[in-house]
Amino acid sequence: MKKLLLTTITFIIVLVSFGQILETDILPEAFKINKSREFCSDGDVMHAIVYDTDHHKYSYLKITNKNYEFIDNIPYALGGGKTYGMEIFDNNCYHLTRKEGVRIYKQNGIWNSLTKYNGLHSGSIYGLYKETNKLYVISKDTLNYFDGYAWNYLYFDTDNDYVKIQKYKEKIYFFGDLGLYSFDGNNLDLLIPKSNIYSFNIFEDKLYVSLSTQFNSSEKDLSIYNIDGSPSSVNLNYPISEETTACSLNDTLYILGNYGTISKGLCIKNDEIVQIQHLTNSYKACKKINRFKNGVMARTFEGKLIYINPSNYDDFASLQFDKTYRNLDINQVDAYYMHKGQMFWDNIEKARYEVPKGSGKTSIFAGGCMVFWLGRIG
Repeated sequence: MKKLLLTTITFIIVLVSFGQILETDILPEAFKINKSREFCSDGDVMHAIVYDTDHHKYSYLKITNKNYEFIDNIPYALGGGKTYGMEIFDNNCYHLTRKEGVRIYKQNGIWNSLTKYNGLHSGSIYGLYKETNKLYVISKDTLNYFDGYAWNYLYFDTDNDYVKIQKYKEKIYFFGDLGLYSFDGNNLDLLIPKSNIYSFNIFEDKLYVSLSTQFNSSEKDLSIYNIDGSPSSVNLNYPISEETTACSLNDTLYILGNYGTISKGLCIKNDEIVQIQHLTNSYKACKKINRFKNGVMARTFEGKLIYINPSNYDDFASLQFDKTYRNLDINQVDAYYMHKGQMFWDNIEKARYEVPKGSGKTSIFAGGCMVFWLGRIG
């Protein structure tokens, strides 16, 4: 009877574990995000420019703990590509626009403006990053830099609709026409001279860069570089199509994209990379994701705003990455084995039990839950 009760309890626990929700819709049914960069979050509050499909109009929406607040006193026209990005700094929401500079919605409900009439080189804004007394604003051909006393300008070209700026240690990083740049307040350096970079994220002294192997190719690789732009000794070259997006949360890097028609989600932490299994939404068109609470939120291909909480699902597959796999190389066999029991494949789609070694022929597709006993005679 005790054995039956224990089995029943175990079965219920398994059902509860697998019944938890991985992806949650943030917006009401009638709302969607037309531009994937028209939302942002500081971890507690979300801001978004939403399109109401029932009434065919745009609205500015502020979301706190599932409470929706519509902002009505908007000093510029929404929709029609007028907002090209949103960022939060010091609880204030910065709207990047094409013709009206930066519109700032402050936490007290008052709007401020930053335009070419009070410092910016142009009203067409592509990216922004703010510190306590410093401000970096990217317009079409200029890096506008306010050092706390005066505006400074560095000229470079970009044809990106939205330019991500990330601060790491004493430098900011962003990409333009010629590749990925760094700026320390004095010098502008081109780190990775590739015009086919689509996104990047800095995590644990590494640059995670999404780039196409051929210009204008739909197939991309997620590759790793050192912080100075040199090739990393850690090889990833993870295949992913369209654009990948990334953000870090609680010492973990979250990456979203897709490969073919399959959505891909990755988490990287402590030299281990795992693939989030069973994503039901397509994040093919996602250009931006933000941290929120204990997970991340992202825009889907259909314009949904989705909250992804990986802690609600523990079915992660380890991928080949530095310490997570080794090669069995003996007796003309070349095979992968991983530290969580996965064996003989790359946990994506390729068999990795090659025999004879170098032939490209594989006799086993995958294996798991096995233990190696190695020894020697004599």
